[in-house]
Amino acid sequence: MANICRLDEVWCVPNFVKMHLGHISTVLGDISHIEIMGKHIVVLNSVKAAIEMLDKKSSKYSDRPILPMCGELVGCKYGLALLPYGNLFRETRRQFHRSIGTHAVMKAYHDIEQLEVHKFLRRVHERPEQLAMHIRR
Repeated sequence: MANICRLDEVWCVPNFVKMHLGHISTVLGDISHIEIMGKHIVVLNSVKAAIEMLDKKSSKYSDRPILPMCGELVGCKYGLALLPYGNLFRETRRQFHRSIGTHAVMKAYHDIEQLEVHKFLRRVHERPEQLAMHIRR
């Protein structure tokens, strides 16, 4: 974090994009932090730093983005795709896998899927102009 003060020196260079990444790591170090318009960006400038942060400490540093529109307003906050990593996510993923995670379990749904596909195709055949409505149903 001590190198953040030097960020302005590197960022303000007109040819920043053309600068060699090795030079950036010598100025800022292997792990750098940038905040742009309220978004935090961590730059990993070496393989060692990347393995350390992304592999060995991934559970500490990674999470899913918070999507207010989809999560809070639409009510999908507790859907598997939007859950933050943690105990609730692991338990939900475990239950999801038990429900549809194996070929043997999926075979139990085959007859229902086939019946619903036939119903869908019949509706589309009878009223093709209402395809969007049939898909939503």
